Amino acid sequence: MSFLITMSQKELHRLEVIQKSHDRRLSDVHVAGVLGVSRSQMHRLLNTYEMDSMPGLISKKRRQPSNRRHSNAILKQRAEMAGWEAGEVSALHRSNF
Repeated sequence: MSFLITMSQKELHRLEVIQKSHDRRLSDVHVAGVLGVSRSQMHRLLNTYEMDSMPGLISKKRRQPSNRRHSNAILKQRAEMAGWEAGEVSALHRSNF
């Protein structure tokens, strides 16, 4: 079974360093310094990697709607004030209006 995993450059770097730590090629203190996290956070990342492998290191926030997103009613009201058509309201969802 194959599947596609999308990772940022930062997540790929984190994966490489965590793999080296997992293989005992780098010390915990060195790994924490390279990643810019505390030793405790580094151990949490290592435990997550051991439990979930690569997908465990991917941001859980990706593809989630923003907490600052406006409701559809507000977006529709702004579109009407701007003189937009109803079909153009969906463009507001994709922009930082």
